[in-house]
Amino acid sequence: MKRIALALILCVAGLTGCDEALDGTTEGTASESAAAATAPGAEALNTSVTHEVVALDAQPAAQAEQVRLIDVTRAPQLIESGMVGIRIQRADTGAFMIRSVIDGMPAAAAGLEAGDRVIAIDQMDTDTMDQQTFIELVRGDVGADVTLTVVSDNAERDVVITRENYALTQSYCQTRRQLIRDRDFAGVGVSLRQDNEGGVYVGRVMDGLPAAAAGLEAGDRITSIDGLATEGAAVIDYVSALRGELGAPVQLEVIDSEGVMRSLVIERASMVLPEGGGCGR
Repeated sequence: MKRIALALILCVAGLTGCDEALDGTTEGTASESAAAATAPGAEALNTSVTHEVVALDAQPAAQAEQVRLIDVTRAPQLIESGMVGIRIQRADTGAFMIRSVIDGMPAAAAGLEAGDRVIAIDQMDTDTMDQQTFIELVRGDVGADVTLTVVSDNAERDVVITRENYALTQSYCQTRRQLIRDRDFAGVGVSLRQDNEGGVYVGRVMDGLPAAAAGLEAGDRITSIDGLATEGAAVIDYVSALRGELGAPVQLEVIDSEGVMRSLVIERASMVLPEGGGCGR
């Protein structure tokens, strides 16, 4: 059987038809900000392996249908952050141009308009900046200022804008793009492979990382992640579920190549991918 190698923490191809995740979307409401903190250099702690034993004469209890991983990962995700309220696109010249301004947000109050070009963020030139970096720099803490240097009608000016909390809905395509771009995250330390029937299995367990310490092995198939059934899920859905907050545990149900099932609890550790690391290793 031909197997197609796909790296869990490196890249996933085939993203045609997906829109870029910008500073804002057409749908969103102001709400309280949710803060999350991470720290580099975390060690895997208290990883454990447990085995579930079921009595042969036990009568199965009535259970609700198990929620699938794809029902969660492919649903639109609510994101809250400090934003200014602009949507951007690349102009023919390569510059970042404001495509539209969200009514009622700080950018509109500051006088920014569609067609304005943003040439610097906090005095950092945007000429060679990629779009994801641009977005990350414009977003920030609620109540914090950001200075955008804009050009309109051939006149350059600095505009100081105070970020406001904004909730927006991020599509599945946008989530996929963000996961692929991220090179600094908390995960378990595996790469996944997908066979030509669509099944996903562990291709490699990386030495010294939490998955190895917990006993996950190459060839294992993950049947559930935190109680979510993985049937029908693609590699990127696994990626979304396996990554998370630094130090937070993730529970896996796995079946090895001999059909033995076991349960693993793994604490996520900090990881940084090298630039140009390649795909499918």
